[in-house]
Amino acid sequence: MMTNSVLKDRTESMATPVSAVPAHVRIVNVTKRLGSFTAVNDVSLEIPRGEMLTLLGPSGCGKSTTLRLLAGFYQPSEGEIFLGDERITMLPPNQRRMTMVFQEYALFPHLSVAENVGYGLKRRRMPGPQAQMRINEMLELVGLSGAAGKYPHQMSGGQQQRVALARALAVDPEVLLLDEPLSESRCEAARALARGDRPIAESLGQDHGFRDP
Repeated sequence: MMTNSVLKDRTESMATPVSAVPAHVRIVNVTKRLGSFTAVNDVSLEIPRGEMLTLLGPSGCGKSTTLRLLAGFYQPSEGEIFLGDERITMLPPNQRRMTMVFQEYALFPHLSVAENVGYGLKRRRMPGPQAQMRINEMLELVGLSGAAGKYPHQMSGGQQQRVALARALAVDPEVLLLDEPLSESRCEAARALARGDRPIAESLGQDHGFRDP
């Protein structure tokens, strides 16, 4: 049976000691059970502010589940999750100040590219002119300035992934989570983030967690 021992070993080896740099994201003894299957088993991890972290391991070891636990789409069966000093273990995704780019993108098919990117801004009631400026900025960042009026079905897989990245960045999250960020993307911003390009990451201002196959 596949276990998440590889993920646990790697995350423990990458964790930064509390005495070195204060942790911005903390996962404390988190276990997630899906029915009788243990998807994540007693994982602890500390991520300092500004850190870029990649989760590595074989298929089925719990990488995507860990990201979903951080984002709030799953709640732990055991353990706690903190953002700064705030316990966020049971908070819903819209209250976590994190965004996630899903492996399957999760775009709204009935919304245009611009409307997808601006969805979170609309939910936050950002004024129209300010929201439009932010949408334009994000589309330029991911190289889709000329595609604002298109719909997801008119875009390639790589373009859809860029739209998803722009949508995640538009709301200025404290933590950005990327599930397989290079599976389709030709977006230089996504590639720069995933290869650890710190100047670009610092210009965006988020902590980043990546899951690669």
